[in-house]
Amino acid sequence: MVHDSHYMREVLQLLDEANFGVLATIMEAQPYANIVAFLACDNGQKIIFATPRTTRKYVNLKRSPRASILIDNRGNQPDDYMTTKGVNALGQAEEVTQEAELKKYRKAFLKRHPMVRDFCNSPTTAFFELRVDTYYFVESFQEVTEIHMPT
Repeated sequence: MVHDSHYMREVLQLLDEANFGVLATIMEAQPYANIVAFLACDNGQKIIFATPRTTRKYVNLKRSPRASILIDNRGNQPDDYMTTKGVNALGQAEEVTQEAELKKYRKAFLKRHPMVRDFCNSPTTAFFELRVDTYYFVESFQEVTEIHMPT
C-alpha cells in the first residue's frame, strides 16, 4: 500500500503518544534489540534516538545502518490482544554529525524527554536519525497495513 493518509494518521498518533520503542539492529548477522526513548520528526519520515558511543547498538549501526524500531501502545492487559496498536518502522540509521541538526534534535528530544538531560548533553552520547522507508502498522491482533514513505 502506498502512503495512505488514514493509516499514516494512526501511525503519527502512536508515535506522538509513545515515549519508548524497541530498536533492532544487526549484530554479527543476528538481530539485537534495545529499548530506546525516541522522537518522531518530519511527519514520521525520521525517528531520532540517542545512545552512548560505547554501546553495542552504536557499533552495530556503524557497521550496518539498516534498523527497525517497534512502537506500540500495549498495557499488558488481557484485552490487549485486540486493542493494541503497533508500528514497525524500517529504514537507514545515520549518526547526526552536522552541528545545527544536532542542536535542533537535542533541543526537541529534551523537550519530550527532559529527564535525560545529562545523558543527552554528554559528549559521549550520539544522536541517530532513522530515515523511515516503510511502516508496518498492526491493529486488531493481525491486521497489517504497509505504508511506504515518499522519497
